[in-house]
Amino acid sequence: MRTFARVDDLSWNVATKSIDVTITSRQKQDITLIVRYGIESISAPAGVLAQQPARDATTCVLHLPADAPVTLHLKIGPQKPSDWVAKVAAN
Repeated sequence: MRTFARVDDLSWNVATKSIDVTITSRQKQDITLIVRYGIESISAPAGVLAQQPARDATTCVLHLPADAPVTLHLKIGPQKPSDWVAKVAAN
């Protein structure tokens, strides 16, 4: 599925398992962020996270405003991408 959002900036630190990403949406919309290694923690501006994801969840819903950059800070979990594939295949 296509979205009207773009990734403006993406950086990560493998040693600390941290990711910083800035996303700008051309329209107000909700998107699902998929993090195959799992989300240990995530921070975002007020109102962007639909709800704080459970520890090690692989997805979270973001409420993106129109034409305003949103920066997220994530700490990824210990899951392997193959764990995510197995989870999706089971559903």
